[in-house]
Amino acid sequence: MFRSLSPSIRLWLLLGGVILASLLFMTLNVRAGWAFTLPFRGEKLLGLLLVAYCIAISTVLFQTLTHNRILSPGIMGFDFLYLLLQSLMVYSFGTVFFSQISPSLKWIGEVLVMVGVMCLLFYWLFIRQQRHLHVLVLVGIILGTLFRSLNAMIARLMDPVEFDLLQDVMFASFNQMDSALLGVSALMALLVSVLGWRYRHALDVLALGSDQA
Repeated sequence: MFRSLSPSIRLWLLLGGVILASLLFMTLNVRAGWAFTLPFRGEKLLGLLLVAYCIAISTVLFQTLTHNRILSPGIMGFDFLYLLLQSLMVYSFGTVFFSQISPSLKWIGEVLVMVGVMCLLFYWLFIRQQRHLHVLVLVGIILGTLFRSLNAMIARLMDPVEFDLLQDVMFASFNQMDSALLGVSALMALLVSVLGWRYRHALDVLALGSDQA
């Protein structure tokens, strides 16, 4: 029945479902009072929506660029690079420094390192070597394996207290979000989306086939 509807009606129905789910998330089982519940749940809802949006956009862009319906940006290994950065900071500077460092400063450093590594890969493969995009994917797979192995090695060298702190950092939590970083992240996602919109005709989701589109 859903397939028989026009694409615009499907999108409106999906949007309605998202709005309904968001309203239920904000209003069901409110016991602590609206003054506390709405800001608390609202921040978590914004985080959930932002993460879902970024994952969806990045996956569609990556799949259209690589002409592959299976691959996702995670294959480039940047999630393991992020975990490796956390391990290096905990192992090198200790738990006290890691706990007291400013979240904004830490976030800026992580973004600069990860974007810098990506720019170096693009420069090396596309400008100096003039390689194909699929070579970039293969290099990403190799680097992901390297980052994962280094992270596992550093984790084995840590004492139990450092490893326990690292375990808390390695798993995302929507209960401990920084509202300031949430705003900056949303702004960056918006800027990237505007840039991607300019190339929407080249990065057409219809190129992935009927089912994926």
